[in-house]
Amino acid sequence: MQNIEKIFEGTYQYFQSGQNYSQENFSVSKIEATQNLMFEAEILSRVETGEFFKMQVIYIVNQFYAPQTVIVEKSLGEKTAKEVFDVDYTTQTLRYTFKSNTSVETVERPFSSKHHIIAPCFLTSGLFTLTKKIDTTARTPVTFITTANAWEFHGAPVDKILWIELKAHETEELLISGAPLTASKYEIHEEDALTGEAKSGAQLWVSKHYGVPYQLEEKDGAKIVVRKLKKLKQEMGKMF
Repeated sequence: MQNIEKIFEGTYQYFQSGQNYSQENFSVSKIEATQNLMFEAEILSRVETGEFFKMQVIYIVNQFYAPQTVIVEKSLGEKTAKEVFDVDYTTQTLRYTFKSNTSVETVERPFSSKHHIIAPCFLTSGLFTLTKKIDTTARTPVTFITTANAWEFHGAPVDKILWIELKAHETEELLISGAPLTASKYEIHEEDALTGEAKSGAQLWVSKHYGVPYQLEEKDGAKIVVRKLKKLKQEMGKMF
């Protein structure tokens, strides 16, 4: 690959009911030749059977944070799977390839600037905030592309609409491991209903730098928190 300059790296921890059950190591780099950004994440955890689960994600965006290529590789015991999303903005087409232990499937589907690709890692969960204009007075629909493919191919990527609500019009300080981090707070909903009984959604705190998320709190008590950030380039300013 072309010359790559790593900008920063860090670690997320995953919690359920206060118990730490998984970890995500990540980095963000700049590809010098194209000025594209590369987000890399590795998730490690042990499942109930005692087997070791490992997943690696590479997510490349252009200078405008639009998805270019997403690669997801995972393994559990002897099972392996690999997904590749390649976007062609000239033809507005997404080419998707899924490779399992037993087969390889490739499909194409429409893709436009309204779409955003969901990756199964926390690092890239805030990227949509850099490409979508979030309404400050109502919930904003964002169209994500996702799949139901785990270890075998079950179908082409499909659209999933989530509704995003900006909870703080100004940035707020989030205290992580005793250190204040400036972030914007969003609430993520499955529906657009703003009338009747108000239901809270998942709370997401996102940095203004590269759309990097700092923390997520789910309604069921699940939580993801950034535990380590290491700045590798001075231009990061006051991110940390």
